Amino acid sequence: MRHRGRTRAAALAVLALLTGCGDPELLDPTEEPLAGDRERIVARVTEGMTVAADQLGAGGPLGTRVDTRCSAGTDDWKTHDTHRSTCDVSISMGFVLDAAPAEALGGVDGLELFEERMLAVGWGGADWFLAGNPWGTGVTPDHLRTYGRPASDVIGVRLWDHSGDSGAHLDLAFRSATEPVEPPSRSLDDVEHSPVGLYHGDTEGSGWQDAWATERAAHPFALVGRGDAVLAEQPW
Repeated sequence: MRHRGRTRAAALAVLALLTGCGDPELLDPTEEPLAGDRERIVARVTEGMTVAADQLGAGGPLGTRVDTRCSAGTDDWKTHDTHRSTCDVSISMGFVLDAAPAEALGGVDGLELFEERMLAVGWGGADWFLAGNPWGTGVTPDHLRTYGRPASDVIGVRLWDHSGDSGAHLDLAFRSATEPVEPPSRSLDDVEHSPVGLYHGDTEGSGWQDAWATERAAHPFALVGRGDAVLAEQPW
């Protein structure tokens, strides 16, 4: 649940501390145009993850959580951050899968078909992640063919928004029902805000973890998605 009033008051209190010497106010994601930009990013990312889930035959979302955070930079004799303030948005979703990821993808050739379908809706530049490699080390379907790696070695994929609407990327990970699940991170509404560092934090929706705890007995896999985008950066 969102506690916008309390978060807004905390953010304004910090702004008052930081703008007493005539400096411009820090970025405020609850005011236009950032509020509208934020909603467009959330819509774009949730649409991308839902389309990807549909390609894999997944069920409806277990949960959707949106975190919005803004941090103040430091500019003194010791530290010079790139920006005076920065706001970003993170969206996480989870979906149930009743088929093994390799089966849902349709083998190595199916990876390319998945890429084509996602590119058709503006999500491309796929990096496939393999078991045994650090997360974030991406390969192509041709890499799997060259080294004889089966599609069953695929544990996730990263896609980039080619539409230019959000500047976001999506990470989609396949999770077995037997894997342990960490609880959702603390709501940003409850995080202490300070003049230095995080000065605005807002969480809406709910994580997928609680719903998965009850669904995992009936479904062998989950598709877990996370989308991240910079909402705005304020120069000095």
